[in-house]
Amino acid sequence: MLTHYRVDSAKSAHRRRQVDDFVIYAFAVLTALFLGAASLASGHVPFPAAAAVYAVGAVLIFARPVAGVYMLTFFSLVGDPQTMSWYPFNKNGSSAESILYVADQLVASPFDGFVVITVLSLVWRMVRRRQATAIPAEFLWPLGILFVAVGFGIVWGYLNGGELSIAINASRNLLLLPVLYLLVAVLVRERRHIRMLLGLAVAAMTIEAIFTLFEIYYGMSPASRSDLFASGQSATTHSASAQANTVLLMLVSVWLVRRASLGARLIMPFAAIPVVWAYILAERRSAVGSLLIALGLVAVVLFGTDSKRFWRIVPLTGMVFALYVGAFWGSDSALAFPARAVESQISPDNASASDTSSDVYRVIENINLHQTIKDDPILGTGFGRRYRVIIDQPDISGNFPLWNYIPHNSILFVWLKAGVVGITSLLVLAFVAVRRSVQVAIWATRPNDVVAAAVAGGSIVSFLVFTYFDISWENQGVMLLAASLGIITALGRIATDEAAEAGDGELSVGAVA
Repeated sequence: MLTHYRVDSAKSAHRRRQVDDFVIYAFAVLTALFLGAASLASGHVPFPAAAAVYAVGAVLIFARPVAGVYMLTFFSLVGDPQTMSWYPFNKNGSSAESILYVADQLVASPFDGFVVITVLSLVWRMVRRRQATAIPAEFLWPLGILFVAVGFGIVWGYLNGGELSIAINASRNLLLLPVLYLLVAVLVRERRHIRMLLGLAVAAMTIEAIFTLFEIYYGMSPASRSDLFASGQSATTHSASAQANTVLLMLVSVWLVRRASLGARLIMPFAAIPVVWAYILAERRSAVGSLLIALGLVAVVLFGTDSKRFWRIVPLTGMVFALYVGAFWGSDSALAFPARAVESQISPDNASASDTSSDVYRVIENINLHQTIKDDPILGTGFGRRYRVIIDQPDISGNFPLWNYIPHNSILFVWLKAGVVGITSLLVLAFVAVRRSVQVAIWATRPNDVVAAAVAGGSIVSFLVFTYFDISWENQGVMLLAASLGIITALGRIATDEAAEAGDGELSVGAVA
């Protein structure tokens, strides 16, 4: 009888967890759809409705701390600041266009509020249970050093005449990265947590793509839409395409890995349709380049876990892609965009006028950045200070007033502002994270774990490669990076625990980290 009671209790607990997860998932998705529909219908959602929804989210987080990780990921990724100017999670409380506008003096955002609530909820849980939560050491030391370097960069910049408000705005998400990683690593501990996190990320980016398409085809006049397409500019923020790479990596991975989730295989092609459509319209060449490199990591994972399948699929796929690039070389059609992205790197002379202008700007910007870094390569300039303009750059101040505070090259930005310690810790983090993602994929005992490791590792590669070419240290990208790092940590913990239970002492998180 006692055994049956324990089994029934375990089943009941499992069902309760499933119901809780469903409630959180449904709340996130329906909230995004409700706010979007209300905004499109009225032009501006009343503050009380948005505040009430935010309060419900805060209650859910305090009831279940892991809900904070879910909601931070979902609500940061579901809204694009450019096509959804009303969306509050990527705006400060001082942004008048936000549906959660509070006051001109409030520099904190609803995203920051959910971070604080999640931290308080986790601390309260530990106090209530009188049990400390183990803090994972993996990735923590390079993130900790980066945090200290960024903090020093703020002080150093201010002492040398930097603008404190600009310094805080430019460095906030870099400072949040270690905090977000710790929240994910501490709270995401089971396979169902990983599934939930990836599912919400995919759902968020699919909804974001749908809103983007709606804005382009119904929110814009035909003349404005034609001007947008003719100019070669994107309706979305530049980093949106880099984040969409995660959806494409998921689509590829669930079909590459043998015996991966059937449900994911059936759902992902439909989720990818609006994402790919918006992706092509955005025409971010750097996103395509970062996707190709990230797919290389997925191929490495496949080789390490199923070499026979690798040799059957990857060489043939490479040949087909090469034929595609050759067939669409020089074409201006929408379907030729990935081919044009490759062509513009191989043969810059054939690039379009808008692509050439963008390339010239970035080349000049990088020259100016390198010259500024040479002034103090050890400590950097600090945050809140302009970089030196040795060669005049094309004027983009109308669209981006902080152009000489926050450059497009977000890798050199870290060196420029946080010095050699900051850039070194970032590069070490990248190396350790990519290596670790491949290791946990090879250790994984379940196909879905291999998929999760490949997607997380590929997302990190995609983000960091894109970061070299464009502005990336925003809520969406940083949250996705933290979630990917946390997923890798969780998978490593699961693999190590299962190996220990099986009596295999070869797997050791500490030995790898």
